[in-house]
Amino acid sequence: MAQNITLMGASYSAVPAVTLPKTGGGTAQFTDVTDTTAAAADVASGKYFYTASGVRTQGTNSGGGGTSNVVTGTFKGTTTGAAMDITLNYTGSGYPVAVMIYPTEGPYNSTTGSFYSLVQRYVLQSYVCIKRSTNMTPTYPSASTTDAENMSVYLFRYKSSSSSATSYQTSGGNVGNYRDADPAVANDRYVMLRSKTKMSVFIAGTSYGFAANIEYKYWVLYSS
Repeated sequence: MAQNITLMGASYSAVPAVTLPKTGGGTAQFTDVTDTTAAAADVASGKYFYTASGVRTQGTNSGGGGTSNVVTGTFKGTTTGAAMDITLNYTGSGYPVAVMIYPTEGPYNSTTGSFYSLVQRYVLQSYVCIKRSTNMTPTYPSASTTDAENMSVYLFRYKSSSSSATSYQTSGGNVGNYRDADPAVANDRYVMLRSKTKMSVFIAGTSYGFAANIEYKYWVLYSS
């Protein structure tokens, strides 16, 4: 932010910074930071910034995407026909409201992608679920649930042919996947939100699930 200053009787308008001589030679620039709006939670943990009052401050954000209510990471399953637990690096007091998963290389990378050329019926190309009632705190029961606070709507795209790598279909619906249990093989439980810091995904065997030995990227959006 630029400031109007007076120095040795002379006035200067809209000055964003000043450069002063250093002892022993050289110059040092001092920049006005009064328009800083970032807080510690906005800056990655271990990184430093200056507040609007000029205080050197260390960031505290351990989430992904540059904001404290988004967590991102990758997973690669190696055991087929089995669930895989993923620890979510979240330290807030909220709960997941949306999940997005896709191959790290991109869902349709025909140039360098290994998922693109994979021929395996029912493996997931992309998966999205959104909490059905985003204002309700989930309870994560262990048993099957249709309670509103534990339900989400989901949409996924999958390979639909055992002979073609580029034949796809899309499906979706409602699912009680805020549940402390392994994802089921059948239908719609390929992603379970077992708690606010644990997600479980199903690695495909002969049925639906995420492809083995393919790296997937996930993004989890939290309520706060």
